[in-house]
Amino acid sequence: MKKRVLDKVIGDLNRKTNQVKDRIASMRALAYQIPEISTAQQAYSKAKFNSIKTGDSKAVKVARDAYVNALAKHGYKESDFEYTPSCKRCNDTGFHDGKLCACVKKQYIIALAKECDILNRAPFSFKDCNTSGMDEVQGKALKKLYDYAEEYVAKYPAVTKNILVFTGATGTGKSCLASAIARKAVLERGKSALVLTAYEFNSTCLNTHLAPIEDKERVLHDTLSADFLVIDDLGTEPMLKNVTLEYLQLVLDERTRDNKTTVITTNLSEKQLKERYGERIFSRLSDAKHSLLRRIPGKDLRLK
Repeated sequence: MKKRVLDKVIGDLNRKTNQVKDRIASMRALAYQIPEISTAQQAYSKAKFNSIKTGDSKAVKVARDAYVNALAKHGYKESDFEYTPSCKRCNDTGFHDGKLCACVKKQYIIALAKECDILNRAPFSFKDCNTSGMDEVQGKALKKLYDYAEEYVAKYPAVTKNILVFTGATGTGKSCLASAIARKAVLERGKSALVLTAYEFNSTCLNTHLAPIEDKERVLHDTLSADFLVIDDLGTEPMLKNVTLEYLQLVLDERTRDNKTTVITTNLSEKQLKERYGERIFSRLSDAKHSLLRRIPGKDLRLK
């Protein structure tokens, strides 16, 4: 996903640069069709060439003045025919010292956010996640998770746990927390994030399962390659034979192997997760080495 977006941003930059250069070339060609300008330009070029051998800078100045005057007479100036990069740091290539230049990073993040549909898919930020009005137990638990999650995104990819599972009753703040993680990852860190409901994730897996062999990788590509994958409300999707369990296991295993982060929210308890998805998947979700599984206590905050 990131490569696709970055290629587009750099491609747009190159097209814009080439369009400007083409306009300059067209203007130059049009100006040089005027005999007075063409003759003066040739004389100026000849004087510069001869000065290499003779060192006669005075002749170069005289020839240049005549050229500049000829341009001005017909409404042109020398700078009309010169391309000046908008960014002196990267010369409008988009990269400086092998890294994305600051001049295009903002455009890249905007484009990445649009590709991820992050403003719609992840409407809540960490600023929206506050514990005011909650009972002490719930507020303390959420505050601890907010702090952990915010630091986690800041450190990514230098993290040890690749699966974050938040369980709890409806309306306890799970989706808000997952949203804040994805939003910060994209808008502040320039990382890719794919936010899906469990039903949408299941549908993607089904489409992959039914796709021709040569198309399977393309259909599942963003799900596997996104830096952050959010699966919201796991447990609400239908159980599809040869799809739901098999592909969830595949995605969790491959993303963990590639050090990608998967964030899961669910209303199911640990016991219910184990009963619904089996020992293998539950083991992956609850593995202390690679996963963080936390239950958010409290009642539905939306009813308060």
